[in-house]
Parts: sequence; structure tokens; C-alpha cells
Amino acid sequence: MQGVLLHAIDRKGNDIYKRAAGTSALGPTSPPISFTNTIRLASCTKLVTTIAALQCVERGLLALDAPLDALLPELCSQPIITSYNAASSAAAASLTFAQRTKPLTLRHLLTHTSGVGYDTLQPALRAHRASRGEAGQTTTPSAAIATAFGVPLLFEPGDGWAYGGGLDWAGVAVERALQTHGGGELEDCVQERVFGPLGLRDSTFRLERREGVRERLVEMALKG
Repeated sequence: MQGVLLHAIDRKGNDIYKRAAGTSALGPTSPPISFTNTIRLASCTKLVTTIAALQCVERGLLALDAPLDALLPELCSQPIITSYNAASSAAAASLTFAQRTKPLTLRHLLTHTSGVGYDTLQPALRAHRASRGEAGQTTTPSAAIATAFGVPLLFEPGDGWAYGGGLDWAGVAVERALQTHGGGELEDCVQERVFGPLGLRDSTFRLERREGVRERLVEMALKG
């Protein structure tokens, strides 16, 4: 961990503790990290997407328990992995599939019970990609959700729990629901209804559009 930012405030917004330590990247000449830097929130964005989705439910644009086949056909057409036998390589593993029989809903996406998993956590999904000659899961902001998370389900919706890209698909559902009713992108929604009211001026889902945010971005590091 090259840098740390610690900031604690009381209920009135007064500083209790505030300190920056380390650098903004791993390089020997990297500048010190500071509170003007921006940081990737990664899976913390799941909360933001959940808020946007539930706001759409409140507004009658989405329903928690309605099937999503019409709104997310790319996801809802995916089969379910019914068995996985490991082998010496992912490409040599054997998989069997079945068609989904239960509805897939927004509630499932928001609670990690949809069957959508992460390649990094699920050998069966890595084997599936390898069998098709596909590269591993791409989770960069520019990657299409249908490419990154267009994989078979690990179980029938509601029959299990797996941490994965269900919230990414929920974001797609929000955006499509908004656009059906004359709205804009998910980014527009969260800027207006989440980030804006909270005063989060440097928060965005679309980093490629915010040069100032990119320039101050802390470099992420992965051990091993």
C-alpha cells in the first residue's frame, strides 16, 4: 500500500483527525498522496448503483420483483452451469448447462442472488471463457457490461449467493429504464440524484469524460 488518507469528522463536520501518508503511486519519484487526489472506489460503487436503482423503483420506472427479460435480454438468455469438472487447464475442464426456469429480477441483482459471478472467484466461469477462446473478465470502465459479465449463471436466480457483477447489470437496467422514459445515462442520474445532493463534485462513473479527475487519480496496486 503506497499511500493512505485518513479523515474523521464529527456530526457537525468538524475535523477530528486528518492525515495523509505515503505517495500516489509505487514509483520512487511518485508525488506524495494528498486530499486533492482522486481514488477508484471499485466495488463501493455498488452502493451508488443500488441507490439509483431503488430511486427508480420509488419513481415507478422499475420493479424489484418483475422479470427483467425484456430489459436485459443479453443476461436473461444466459444458461445455468449445472456441473463443472476441473482439469489440468481451464480449457480442458468440462461443463454442462441448462436453461433458466426461474425469473431473474432486480432484487436478485441487488442482493447477489442472480447467479452472476466474477471470473476471478469462479473457476467454472474461467473454464467457460477458456473453452470459447475468450480472454478473462475485463472490468475497466470502458468495457461493455455485456462483454464483461455476459457469462452463464452459477445457479437459478434466488437459489444461491455469489459475489459478482449483478450490480453492473442493475446499472444497465437503470439506464435502459431511464431512457425508455426519456431520461439519459446512469451517469446523468447519479450526478443529479446522488453525487450532486451530497456535494461529491469529483465522483463519476465516466472517468474518460473528466480529465481533471483522471489527472489526480491515485495509481492502484495489486500484490502478487
